[in-house]
This record gives sequence, C-alpha cells and structure tokens, in this order.
Amino acid sequence: MTVWMSVLRPMAEAARAIVRRRRGQRDTSGSADQLRRLLSVLDRAAELEPVADRAVRECGAPGEVPGEVGRTCGELVTAYQRLRDELRRIDFAAEHRWLGEEVARLLRYHQWLVRTALQ
Repeated sequence: MTVWMSVLRPMAEAARAIVRRRRGQRDTSGSADQLRRLLSVLDRAAELEPVADRAVRECGAPGEVPGEVGRTCGELVTAYQRLRDELRRIDFAAEHRWLGEEVARLLRYHQWLVRTALQ
C-alpha cells in the first residue's frame, strides 16, 4: 500500500516545482493556488498512509479484528472521503487536470483498500 513513495511523492514534487517556477510571475489563471491546495491534499494523504498500512495489516491478521482497529479503519475511510471531496472542489486548469485525476484515483483506491480490509 506504500503508494506515497512511488506515485504521490513524484506528483507532489512536480506540483511544487511548478509553483516554484511560477513564483514571482503573475498568476492570472489561479493555477498556483490550485496546486497549493493539491499539495495540501497530498501532504495529508501521506500522513494517513502509515496508519492505513498498519490498519490493513492488522485486519489481515488471524482472528477477529480488534474494535480499535475497526474504528481506525472507519476514521480512515472518512478521512479519505474528505480528501476526495476537497480535491473535487479544486477547479484545475486544463494543464494540471491530470494531476487532480490521478490523485483522486489513488485516494479512491486507498479508501477502497481500507474498507475492503475491514470486511
């Protein structure tokens, strides 16, 4: 489940590079703000990943899933949904829309993975 290192981090670095390049330039399209908001979503998704990894691993352990792990999974599913909702509210410029779509796909996957692990 460690998607952050392989996929999200390069996306975040690409978005940060675009924001840095545009620093000092007048941004009439609002794309710098869009990318900052995207980075905020990516950073929070990265913070969730170790917790999600641990929860999915614990759900796969033999025996019943402890109540605390179940609650954690429920909180993670909600947190991923909130990030997806926030991402949906960003009106990306055409040149950056692919970033938003890819992040949305990964958030949806993580949410599904946690929900499925709990079942």
